Amino acid sequence: MLENIKDSIVTDSDFLSLISSELDTIQNFVREEKLQNIPPILQVLDTNKTHQIIPLDEDVDFNNSSERRQVLKRFGGAFYEHWGYPVFPAVVMLTSEAWIKSFDSKSVPDKVRKPSDYPDAIDAIVIQAITLTKPSTVEDEPEPRVCVAVLEIKQREPEIVLEELIEPSIMPVSGNKTDLLNHFYLGWMQQNKIEQN
Repeated sequence: MLENIKDSIVTDSDFLSLISSELDTIQNFVREEKLQNIPPILQVLDTNKTHQIIPLDEDVDFNNSSERRQVLKRFGGAFYEHWGYPVFPAVVMLTSEAWIKSFDSKSVPDKVRKPSDYPDAIDAIVIQAITLTKPSTVEDEPEPRVCVAVLEIKQREPEIVLEELIEPSIMPVSGNKTDLLNHFYLGWMQQNKIEQN
């Protein structure tokens, strides 16, 4: 079903450059607009090299994980409905506010508590992106990768002040790293099946 991405290439340097550019954009935007909050933004770079920016509905509760997943699944389906099979989402990127809590190897996260429930949680803007393409012409098959970067929100009043916490880094795709963005592709594939039947 994904034969149309067999020849699609997003190099690691292009992937990192895309995330770095988003980091710069967010920092400049915050500095110029003197904001207190950053709305979630979904971006898609497709196999036609078209870069689409999709502002997400302000009514969506992005703190609710199941609602987030449903929204991304819906957008994936809508992308397929609009562009069809030949145009594949080569890179999907999401920028959103989030609370981050890290645990050492000896501690086990409480599955009921949200990261924001911990007093030492970090208020942040997370930029995460996923690509299912090949990194170069050398590979025979696509190599799914994820890239993540984090800006810590040092203060919100009177305006947001940011500091880079995690610089952009690429790693192999795994469910726990890209659960959110996987739902965009899930929506795309489900819509593909509906239209093929």
